[in-house]
This record gives sequence, structure tokens and C-alpha cells, in this order.
Amino acid sequence: MSFPVLVPSCISLAVRRVLLPALLLCVSLSVPLFAQQIQQQVLSISSLEVATETAVPDAAYSHLPLQLEVPEIQKGVLEPRYPVLAERYGVEGRVMVEFGVDEAGRAAYTVIHQSVGYGCDREVLRVIRQARFVPVSDTEGNPVPARYLMSFVFQLDE
Repeated sequence: MSFPVLVPSCISLAVRRVLLPALLLCVSLSVPLFAQQIQQQVLSISSLEVATETAVPDAAYSHLPLQLEVPEIQKGVLEPRYPVLAERYGVEGRVMVEFGVDEAGRAAYTVIHQSVGYGCDREVLRVIRQARFVPVSDTEGNPVPARYLMSFVFQLDE
């Protein structure tokens, strides 16, 4: 697609015939490079995510020890889907997330400790928030809050 170029009549014919086409060629060659740089900047910005999407543990959770085992699940699955953006760009990595489970078995808070970006963190948070866990019981059988630290590995199939 070409656009008409308006050139003042005071510019000589030689300049119009030689320099303007050269200038237009330079501009047309630099636009794709500029577009590629913008795309790379957009990708790097979009890969950044807000690591902590909910509040950090409050007094009800901060004194509790971190459980490193996988909590028992009542409902849902702790298997995040591979985000399209991460898969498209071959991003792999590990997301470390801390979360609290309240007496009802719901995730009370989530904090990302190790991030991958490209949608992986959001997917882990989504899976944890949708799951329902079996609450931890005290010695008398009453449900009590608990804290967990889990690792989710995103690895592409070979």
C-alpha cells in the first residue's frame, strides 16, 4: 500500500527523484524493526505479573508452621493448565506458592514466592482458589487453619 507524498515545489527535481525514494525506503525498512521492538517490549511487560494477588497472611496464619506436603483435596484438582502464552514462547519453570486454608477448606490467602510469569502464576492461583481442601483438625477433631508451601512445575513435553 502506498501513500501519496506531498513534496513542496521548492525542492529540486533531483532531490525528489533520488533522495525521497531513498528516504521512503529507509522508513519502510525501519518500521518492521520498530514493530518487532515494540512486540518484544509488550511481551516482556505482559510476562510480568502481580506476584501477590491477595493479602499476605494475617495473624490467624502467620504463627502457623508451613506444611510442605500436598493438602488433601475435597473438590477440584491441583493440576494447572499450561498457559497459551507460556507454551507459545517455550517458557518453563517453577511457581512456588504459599497459601492458607481456613476451617471451611477454602484458600484464605495466596502469595507467590517464585514466579515464572507468562500466565503461569495466575493459573496456579486460579487452581488453588477453586480447590476445596480437607481442613486440618486439632487433637479434638475441630478444623483449624493451616499454611502450605507448594511447588508447581511447568515443563513442556518433548
